[in-house]
Amino acid sequence: MITTLNLWLSGIGTFLIASVLPAAILFAVGVLLIRIVITIVTRFLEKSKLEKAAHNLIKTVVRVVLYGLLALMVADKLGIDVTGVVALASVLTLAISLSVQNALTNLISGFTLLYTKPFSSGDYVEVAGQGGSVNEIGLTYTKLTTPDNKVVSIPNSAVTSAQIVNYTVMGKRRVDVAVSASYESPIQLVLDTLREAGKVPTILDSEPVFAAVDSYGESTINYVLRVWSTADDYWNTLFAINENIKKLFDEKGVTMTYPHLNIHLDKNPLRQRKPSAALFIKSLALSFFAAIMHHKGGGDNENKKPKHAGRPIASQYYQLYHSYYSDQFIAAIIQRGRSGRGGTVLRQCVRCRGRRYRCHHQSGH
Repeated sequence: MITTLNLWLSGIGTFLIASVLPAAILFAVGVLLIRIVITIVTRFLEKSKLEKAAHNLIKTVVRVVLYGLLALMVADKLGIDVTGVVALASVLTLAISLSVQNALTNLISGFTLLYTKPFSSGDYVEVAGQGGSVNEIGLTYTKLTTPDNKVVSIPNSAVTSAQIVNYTVMGKRRVDVAVSASYESPIQLVLDTLREAGKVPTILDSEPVFAAVDSYGESTINYVLRVWSTADDYWNTLFAINENIKKLFDEKGVTMTYPHLNIHLDKNPLRQRKPSAALFIKSLALSFFAAIMHHKGGGDNENKKPKHAGRPIASQYYQLYHSYYSDQFIAAIIQRGRSGRGGTVLRQCVRCRGRRYRCHHQSGH
């Protein structure tokens, strides 16, 4: 029993001395070397022209790769079959890559942004429908800080596939101001006033102040004023010019118009359109038709109702055309359709109701 224990302890000691001790030394030396390499990479990045937002990305990738190699070397010293570990790692890498495909796409896009450098940290850009200053280029996201102090995180794949507008990279920007004035204001007076309004302290003296007539509108003349300023002073320049334009226009008597609409009302809308002669003839024909229908519906039967089929139509045409033609002529024709055999206009009897001719009831007439 004691002999077996001694052999077991002797084997453990041999394993520790032959495998574990070298692996521990290798691990310690490897960690030290990795730190040295990271330090060297950091100094290299500081001297390079790469963006500061990309430094952490590169150092993270280098650290992951070096520690992975160190782990394989330590495993080999411990007697572990590295070939099987590598094969297993390959399978796991493939499975992980399929499951995190979007993340890998963003990672590769991040390296693309670092290589192409479409913008720098602190630049004001517009990308994927968002505008703001570049704050950080991360492993998978690019962060922008908007003017109202909101942080917008955009996937790197969306950044590389979208249109990128960099407002800071050129160092200066042109400020365009559109102004409209009335036709009564002299053009030269408006142009001189605009040039005077454009001379604010934040513009670049190396660039001239430009003012010209842009177009002619329905009720205004459209002008344009253009000045140059640094990218950082763009908004201050724009706001100062807008304030100066209103003040100077009031001082110089330049009128700034606005869209307006004049509506003219006619007191007699029925006279806006005069009917044609053909429609007038048609109205006369319908009037005669009303008179004929009236005479055909005669009889002394008290229960028989008169046929006035043509009367309502004729009356409608009469109401429409009486403002343009002889009132007496048309009234006489339509009145005949409402009269008896002798042409005398009859009133309706209260007791006879529908009787067309003069009855013998004296009341109700």
